[in-house]
Parts: sequence; structure tokens; C-alpha cells
Amino acid sequence: MLPKAHRLHRRDYQALYQSSERHRGAFLLLRSHCRVSASDGALPVRIGIVIAKKTCRLAVQRNKIRRQLRAICLGFLSQLKGGRDFMITVTTLEGNPDFEDFRQDLSALFLKAEAVYGDQ
Repeated sequence: MLPKAHRLHRRDYQALYQSSERHRGAFLLLRSHCRVSASDGALPVRIGIVIAKKTCRLAVQRNKIRRQLRAICLGFLSQLKGGRDFMITVTTLEGNPDFEDFRQDLSALFLKAEAVYGDQ
């Protein structure tokens, strides 16, 4: 589970849909929005995860994927630049991606979004 300070709230999702950069991967779509100027990283990174019923019908599978993505994000928290909001949307499950597939996809998306300090 992500710490409370690093979770997006319901009201923040609409702002991310309206004004965010989008980066598409093989299984995921990453929306990012900078809440502050690039020089100030005092605010924590906030992350939200979206999995539509259209993408994955069974709640058990949606919850499993959500837990996997949270665990991956937890590992990235210390490497992400502060003051940014991220929304991770699962776009497809074609090819039955596993934990490692999601990790590689999300790592590439964070690099595309220039959200990670240094090289991964």
C-alpha cells in the first residue's frame, strides 16, 4: 500500500484528465502533471491507478493488478521527482502481462516522462 501522502484523491483525477502529459507503453498509459515549478521538489509525488472494467472484467484480477502496480510504484517512490502527480491506467492485458512486464513498462514510462532522477 502506498503511504497516504503519496496517494491521489478522488478530486485530483479530473484535473489529471484535463491537463496532463500522456505517455503510452505496451500495457499502461501514464498521465503526469507537475504541481509546482521544476526547481521545488518539496511536495510529495502522488500516484493513482485506474483499471477499467472494460479492460479486466473480474474484480479479483483488477485488484491483483492494482496491488502489483502499487508494489512497483513503492519501489520507485524514492527515485521520482517531487511535486508531480501520476495516474497509471491499464490499457490492455493482451499477452497476459506479469509483474515483470508491468515493472519494465512503468520504468520506461517514468523515463519518458522525465520523472526519475538519473538513469534506471
